[in-house]
Parts: sequence; C-alpha cells; structure tokens
Amino acid sequence: MTSLDFSTTIGNTWFPAPTFTASGCASSGRELAQFFPLREMGGVVTKSVMSKVRTGRATPRMAETPSGMLNSIGLQGPGIDAFIAKDIPYLLEQKARIVVSIAGETVEEYSTLARKLRSVSGISAIEVNISCPNVENRGLVFACDPEASRRVIDGVRRTIGGELPIIAKLSPDVTDLVSIARGVVDAGADGLALINTFGWQDGRIIGTSNSSNSCSCRVSSTRGASTSSYPRNGRRRIRQGCLRDDFGWGKWCINWNRKFR
Repeated sequence: MTSLDFSTTIGNTWFPAPTFTASGCASSGRELAQFFPLREMGGVVTKSVMSKVRTGRATPRMAETPSGMLNSIGLQGPGIDAFIAKDIPYLLEQKARIVVSIAGETVEEYSTLARKLRSVSGISAIEVNISCPNVENRGLVFACDPEASRRVIDGVRRTIGGELPIIAKLSPDVTDLVSIARGVVDAGADGLALINTFGWQDGRIIGTSNSSNSCSCRVSSTRGASTSSYPRNGRRRIRQGCLRDDFGWGKWCINWNRKFR
C-alpha cells in the first residue's frame, strides 16, 4: 500500500502534516506530550509570549461550559528570555516543529521579540498575535486597525528577514476581516491564523470584574474566512453560548450574548 503524503509548506518551511496546535491551548506542549509524541504534529504553536513576565489576571479566570470554556487569562507567560532558555530546548528535544507565537503592546515590542528569536535555531515559523491592545493608540487592538496591523507585520518581517514564515493571528471583532487579512499579507505574512476568541461582554459569567472575557467553544462552520460567513440554511440552536447547526462541529468561538440573543 502506498503511504499518503500529508506534508505541507508555509512559505519556504516544510511541515510533515497540516495539523497544528492552537496557540494557548497547550502552552509549550508539555501537557500534550504525555498523550502522544509532539513530533507527530505538523507543528506546535506555543502560547503567545511577550517581552516581560506576565502573571495574567487574577483567578477565577476560567469556567467550563458544555461546549467549551469561558476564559480571561490575560496572556500569562514567563517572558521571552525564560521562554528561549527553557521551552525551546524542551521542544527541540521532543523533535517538534516549533511555531513561536509572540504578542506585544507596541509595534516596537513585536520587532524586539522577533530580533531575539532570529538567532534561535530550530524555530520553524513565527505566529504574530496581533489580537492585543496597542497601548500607543488608546488600547485599540492591533488587528482591528489596518494600518497598525500592517506596521506590526512589516516590522517583524524586516527584523527576521525572509527565512522564517510569518503567520498573522487575526481578531474576529472587525467589520471587514478580509481587508485586514489582505493588508498583513501585503506586509509580509505567509499565512493567517483565523481566528482568535470572540469577546464575552459579561464578566460576571466567571466572577471577574473585567469585561474582556472570551468564549472558546465549538461552533459549526466550514467557512472560516469571515466571521459573517455562517451558513444561512440548516437548523441552528443557541445553547450555553454555542451556536450549532447541521454542518458539523468546528473549533470556533462566538459572543452569543451580543450577537444572537
């Protein structure tokens, strides 16, 4: 029997399979490694890391639902220096293809993170999480601003050169996702991560006072290019913050409290 070839490429980088972990769901892979070898994945996308150590938001910050979870983690992380010293060597020992996800509060922070990663061997790609507030523009999320999105990706591309592929992680909270996507591709992104979690407006759901909670749940849609591309036919049921129809399950997130109630 002829074995099937599931390999794929992003930019100039080869991956043995098209399956990648979602950033944030498995940190740096240690949790998943107890269930299967990480080298069997196409790539391990790490939890987004920033320049400095972040403790994240105070607990409680997660709540399970029948179809996923509500979370308000706050980008907890060890900082880029500790990440390079501890997490990268571990993933290399596991023979994993490493996709490092970076996040920042300014355009310059993204470039600084890319500069530190440029000299680290064994990295297969960089995911640029632009679903973060831009402190230089009144906290507006980078991915909601076409110009800021392009500046971030352009800065990272100029810093790392043309060798490593860049995956831009976008936000669903925009009216025209296609224009944002087109802009980051023109700025140098080789791929797009669609999408980050949808915002949840009621912080009381998990007992916190902040209003930036997110819903990570299973919502069916095979058309993921735009958050407005849900099928118009088929049965739909709203249940526990999760939208379901007859097109099967997909790993999606929605703000049903705002859009569907």
